[in-house]
Amino acid sequence: MYDEYLRELTEAYEKALRKVEANDFVASPSEILESEMIRNIETLVDKIDSFKGVTSVTITSTLKKIVDPAQDIRLHKVEFEGGYSGRSLDTYVVTPFLKDHELKCMAESGWLTRSLEQTHPFSLDFPGAIRSQEVKDAFLQIINDIETNNVNTKDVLDYFLQLLIIKKESERIDIRRIDNADVYISEIIRKLEMHFEESNSSGTARLPVLAVYSIYECLMNQVTRFQNKILKPLESHTSSDLRSNSIGDIQVDYEGIPFEGVEVKYGKPITHSMIEDAYGKFGALDVKRYYLLSTIEPENHEKELIEAMIRKIKIEHGCQVIVNGLLPTIKYYLRLLDEPTPFLNCYSENVLNDEVVNLEHKQLWKEILEERE
Repeated sequence: MYDEYLRELTEAYEKALRKVEANDFVASPSEILESEMIRNIETLVDKIDSFKGVTSVTITSTLKKIVDPAQDIRLHKVEFEGGYSGRSLDTYVVTPFLKDHELKCMAESGWLTRSLEQTHPFSLDFPGAIRSQEVKDAFLQIINDIETNNVNTKDVLDYFLQLLIIKKESERIDIRRIDNADVYISEIIRKLEMHFEESNSSGTARLPVLAVYSIYECLMNQVTRFQNKILKPLESHTSSDLRSNSIGDIQVDYEGIPFEGVEVKYGKPITHSMIEDAYGKFGALDVKRYYLLSTIEPENHEKELIEAMIRKIKIEHGCQVIVNGLLPTIKYYLRLLDEPTPFLNCYSENVLNDEVVNLEHKQLWKEILEERE
């Protein structure tokens, strides 16, 4: 069904890559595209860290127009008369392709972004609440120009892919592996604390999740409790637990059934309501332990309510609910490891490869690792 789309996108990527490798990229973009189109494409790529959905939708729309020139790409839903499913094309072709080639994109589809999924054509008066007016104007103008001004759509896709390839290469960061075992647990905790506190851009809340996941990766092969257990892959940061059938940010299964779960909160103290919500997710399952970890201590007025909820769940269900600080928990688990160095390498790899972690987070972690006492 999508073979032609994948073939067209592959050919466009290979062409763009050849230009970049030959240093022929954007040599004279004004010769093939109007200056306004160039500026609009550059705006979307420049802002992609905060607006991946917009870029995915734009590329998907462009690809649709290339393969099916008669389609009005403003009609991005099948509910419209003469419309098509932009979300399906993105989900099954564009986003997987971008991921495979390590280009920035959404986890699943740009149409899962609330501001873009509205049942309204992508006309210039599109009401979606895209946070940046500059990005919104650039996106809608690109769609409008493709549809109404006879723009060469292949040139648009070519320029998009060139810029995405260039951006990937310019942001490539090499974080060295640590091979010596002479690393103190206290030093690791200090480095993590610096990384969490000094990262100020969007996606910072993902870092503590990656840290806890990394420690679990190390524990799975060393702690008897996790023998024959499976650590599930991390879900997208934007996926809800209900939609992904997960009981928390991190989940360990035994024979396909949730065995242990972890919910990680950044900058939010644990409340009894959070525990109640978690109970709603695992209450019907034979979960043995459930952790709620935060970078902030619970409020004093919540502590008795939290303890009461923990006792209630233990009596009714049998699950041991544990509320604790994030860094103290990681520190305790590091003591269980034969030696802590592998944790640093796991965390580095996860920071580099996670789709939510942006360039600032990666560069900061590299600098933290390379510092000397």
